[in-house]
Amino acid sequence: MPIDFQVYSLLRLGNLPLKASADFGPGVDTIFKLQMGDMSLGEVLQYLVNLAVPDMDFELTPPWDVLNDINLRNLTLEVDVTRGRVGFAYQDLGVDLTFLKLTGLEVWYGRGAGGGGRKSVDVSLFGTLLGQDFTDKPITWDVLNQPAPAVPGTGAATFDLEYLGLGQHVTLRTLPGTMGGVIDQLEEASQPIDPTKNPLSSLPKLKFDASSGWLIGTKFSVLGAVSLSAVFNDPNLYGLLVGLSGPRVGSLAGLQFEILYRKISPTLGLYSIHLKLPDAVRTIDVGEASITLPVIDLDVYTNGNFLVNLGFPRGLDFSNSFTFQVIVYVPAPIPIVGAGT
Repeated sequence: MPIDFQVYSLLRLGNLPLKASADFGPGVDTIFKLQMGDMSLGEVLQYLVNLAVPDMDFELTPPWDVLNDINLRNLTLEVDVTRGRVGFAYQDLGVDLTFLKLTGLEVWYGRGAGGGGRKSVDVSLFGTLLGQDFTDKPITWDVLNQPAPAVPGTGAATFDLEYLGLGQHVTLRTLPGTMGGVIDQLEEASQPIDPTKNPLSSLPKLKFDASSGWLIGTKFSVLGAVSLSAVFNDPNLYGLLVGLSGPRVGSLAGLQFEILYRKISPTLGLYSIHLKLPDAVRTIDVGEASITLPVIDLDVYTNGNFLVNLGFPRGLDFSNSFTFQVIVYVPAPIPIVGAGT
């Protein structure tokens, strides 16, 4: 007979307290159950992916990204010690995503036979896809090592222009330190003014500057694999950001390179370089442990001064830092993570 017990645990997932129970006994799989409450599928996927690859820049590609917002009510996460996996099976889902109708789904993180094989996070979807039934044989793929299944008529656009702005004798009121910040401010500058708010409470992102030449900013992607952002604002600002993602670029997925020049004063300029290595290179597996290399930032001033940053956690954000993770089986797989610079 299995022995059942239920306790309130001190375990947490993010800021969520967990209620734990367990089933074990002769001839019975040893399973610890963590009652999570309501969570989105995207939150759980990100957690399980980070168990396998800490700080991995993971995202579901369209059209599968609509799965992120699915609300999993009263979710119970299972730590299956017998099979060496962590995840859940969710039935009676009843979600209609137009092209996909889901009756249930399963997500499991594991490490193969004996816990020493290749890491995987397997997603299984039960229901119908474009009218074809997958109830008995679900749509299944490993989000760590396989591309998402292709859906007819939903391939990535050859060229997707997200933003294009053009102006003269105007410049940004403040110069952000990253290309992402520059493009965000340019996009916000084109938003209509809220008539219900005091216009003095939020100054416009752009200002008139007679000495400023052309201001050109753009952001676009090619084949859903290469994203590019660029800005040209003579003589105040020049920048380029290139990022690679998705199965088309193979082992280069996750690579991000950015260079940004800002005019700090009439006699001083700053070149900022940001380099994030591909996920396949940045994360190194060493048996039951994994090491994540830091993101490299280099600032070079036109007067010769410079600063090298190897993942310093600004604002206690360790996502760019050197990270070490080891999984300890006591008896369930429990991740121990350390980060620094």
